[in-house]
Amino acid sequence: MTDQRASRVLTPLLASLLVIFPLSFSAAPRSRRAQATDAYNRAEATRARLAARPESQRKLSDYRVLILAYHSVYRLDPGYPKAPVALEDIAELYREMGRLFSRRVDFEESIKAYQFVMHEYPSASFLRDALLDIGDIYLTDLHRPEDARQAIREFLDKYPKSAKADDARARLTVIEQTLAAKLAPAPRPAPNTMTSLGTDTETASNGIPLVTEIRHWVGPHYTRIVIGLSGGEAKFETMRLANPDRIVLDLLNTRLSKTLAGMKFPVEDGFLRQVRVGQYKPDVTRVVLDVEKVQDFFVFPLPNPFRLVVDVHGPQEKEAPKPEVAKSPAPKENRASRAPEVASNTVPPAAPATKSESSPPSPRRELPEAAPPSGPPKVAGPTKAGSRTLTRALGLKIGKIVIDPGHGGHDTGTIGPAGLEEKNVVLDVALRLAKILREETSSEIILTRSTDVFIPLEERTAIANEKGADLFISIHANSSRDESARGIETYYMNFTSDPGALEVAARENATSQESVHELRDLIQKIALTEKVDESRDFAVDVQRAVYARLERATGAQKNRGVKKAPFVVLIGANMPSVLAEISFLSNPRDERLLKRADYREKIAQALARGIIAYGQSLGGIKVAQDRSATGRP
Repeated sequence: MTDQRASRVLTPLLASLLVIFPLSFSAAPRSRRAQATDAYNRAEATRARLAARPESQRKLSDYRVLILAYHSVYRLDPGYPKAPVALEDIAELYREMGRLFSRRVDFEESIKAYQFVMHEYPSASFLRDALLDIGDIYLTDLHRPEDARQAIREFLDKYPKSAKADDARARLTVIEQTLAAKLAPAPRPAPNTMTSLGTDTETASNGIPLVTEIRHWVGPHYTRIVIGLSGGEAKFETMRLANPDRIVLDLLNTRLSKTLAGMKFPVEDGFLRQVRVGQYKPDVTRVVLDVEKVQDFFVFPLPNPFRLVVDVHGPQEKEAPKPEVAKSPAPKENRASRAPEVASNTVPPAAPATKSESSPPSPRRELPEAAPPSGPPKVAGPTKAGSRTLTRALGLKIGKIVIDPGHGGHDTGTIGPAGLEEKNVVLDVALRLAKILREETSSEIILTRSTDVFIPLEERTAIANEKGADLFISIHANSSRDESARGIETYYMNFTSDPGALEVAARENATSQESVHELRDLIQKIALTEKVDESRDFAVDVQRAVYARLERATGAQKNRGVKKAPFVVLIGANMPSVLAEISFLSNPRDERLLKRADYREKIAQALARGIIAYGQSLGGIKVAQDRSATGRP
């Protein structure tokens, strides 16, 4: 066949093929690709304009229009490389809508959008994290940890070698602990947590700390807010702005977790309305507290990991004076009188004595009994240092006491040579102390924990402030590298240069999120109240009672005295507060004593004597009526 003949045959054939298969060879496919490209660029520009507008000016219709714009990219050309990206953007927008407009249905739609894009583009490597995003939505937005656990497990099954696998396993561990805590009896309602598990799947990069969580506790005239970071410490600036009234905190050189971006947390406690958080600048995270009738606020940082604590105080409402009439004992809480189930090398729960047990006398006979009020009320004397504090001048009484058993949960505290754990010893003593005080006084007794659970140090103080406590006592067992060390010592909150006191403070603060950073703010927080003077007197009474009782019982105990130290668990307490080191668990002899129920009972009785002695120095503690006078047993 000649070239001319071949040309005459092939030319019509090629023309026919072009007519039959226009989508494969014509310019039409390029037109749809171009349309998809234009649609994606328009959607991106619209989203940028929406993000630049204040949240208060955004409307639900704006988001719906934008979602349709991204969806048109997929409809125009599913094969366009940005089509899966557009579908992922839809999932992100639904989640943003849910947070901005408080619509649960939008979180559900976000999950569906993630699932759709994963189904349509299973080979897209950048979509692997979608399962983690789904887990975050289930956990932090919908509060469904079981579903979150399933999503993260699916991620680990599919991508066990992913760069985020370790983070996913860590998140899974936290979720498992959360679910386990739900099944375990709690000593009190869970803290009002805005976001407690914000971004375990995210990590700080380029040395820039990441803002990962915001938590808060609400009490009468008081709210504590804790802003958590990972990846290092951060400098911060604080300001109070008007019209509308708000407190603004800028965390410099930080990034905001994706799960917190643009979030609002309602508080509604009467003087604090809500907390808002956003990425104010590329390197500045801004937290805004919308407030009403706030009297004052204090900000101080805590490290390891770094956290920023904000204490907000509202105005104190004036109440009509109440007559000083002795009340019957407060009803006992079953949970507080029951110790956790423990294995060997732990302390058995406190229990009422039986006839077959060799137990110490009833604490009712150990403590001073109160008689019905008669004659003029007792006037509070000066402190042991000779000063008259406002507390004494106003004749204030002790009506509510918070007892804090140290450590708990994964934080065992000191472990003795034979394996006895501090967390169990101090819990048992605290339960016994609560029982004694409930029987001998009409004060309300609150425990920060009544089971083997871990509670962050800053939360323990927040509980006391939240409940409006009049006294706070934290119970611990001491430790020393020298196994022969023995003795009793009691601490109150203040700064010190004593190396021994600082060593003890460092050990007890190890699991706390607190330390002295931005010292000026912390000193202001401590020095603004008179609690240092009252706490010193409280510590003296507790130290005197515990040492005297244990010296008589065991001999050879050393009176290590009253000391001051910057304990995190005492920072920010609005009432006289002390930390009692009841014995050295690191001493083999003391460990053997602490295993004995009668010895722990003696410690509880001694602590009660110290608490009541301090209360009486103020002009009287609210004690129950004499049982013999009322005819009750």
